[in-house]
Amino acid sequence: MKNNALILVAGGNGLLGRSLAYKPNVVAMNKNDFDITDPEQIKSVMKAVAPRVVINCAAYTDVKAAETQQNLALKINADGPKNLAEACMESGAHLIHISTDYVFGDKSCSPILPHAQRNPLNFYGFSKSQGEKAIEDTFDNFTIIRTSWLFGPNGEGFPTAIRSACVNEETIDVVSDQVGGPTSALALSTFCLSVASLIDSIDISGVFHYCGFPYVSWFEFAQHIVINDALGCDIRPINSRARRDGVNRPSNSRLDCSSTKRFFDVGMHDWRDYA
Repeated sequence: MKNNALILVAGGNGLLGRSLAYKPNVVAMNKNDFDITDPEQIKSVMKAVAPRVVINCAAYTDVKAAETQQNLALKINADGPKNLAEACMESGAHLIHISTDYVFGDKSCSPILPHAQRNPLNFYGFSKSQGEKAIEDTFDNFTIIRTSWLFGPNGEGFPTAIRSACVNEETIDVVSDQVGGPTSALALSTFCLSVASLIDSIDISGVFHYCGFPYVSWFEFAQHIVINDALGCDIRPINSRARRDGVNRPSNSRLDCSSTKRFFDVGMHDWRDYA
């Protein structure tokens, strides 16, 4: 990619967006300035910025609330990506869209390949799967990157929640029957920029998986944080049914990243170096 090529980031105030915001040639915008549910605003921003690549980090991510706020979830997670795809098709920009392991409902213990059938278990996953489909049905100049269990540059997300809980609780219950690859937003942002840098070299269109390794349960993830930080609390494993929040979640979030490794000649990061 040429040095003066710009990357426009939607969702610039999220975990991944903040990791991308201060990189060279990146223009990161939040909802107020670049609302992906507003086609006219998208066109205006795209015209003003003239990006070569758009990275969509914007999403409705409240899994539980999505069950009751279905229209809003679809507006952001399905209509928004479609609006971006249409604007990118018109401008000639390449769209990199960030998606999720929640589009799957695989109950096996095998890593899930990018071409596996989407089978979401909850409405959040359904809305994200509809966003993928909307992009695929609109044009071919896209890269969908599915990731899992994202946490922020300073441990924002699950690590911070565990550390905060340990301040107030002697024992914390954490689900042990859901397994996936925790993913550092810093590592994912670096990968996204590497993908963007290749637009003038190879065809980067398609669906790819990127997550951290090794695979662990939420319980094992929490255990690592507590032991590594020498926190004074106990972690107790529980079955996901004991969570009782009324939302089904994937038991298998192991994303198979082998095709990503081969195609982009990259290694997957060890999440323990970031959490």
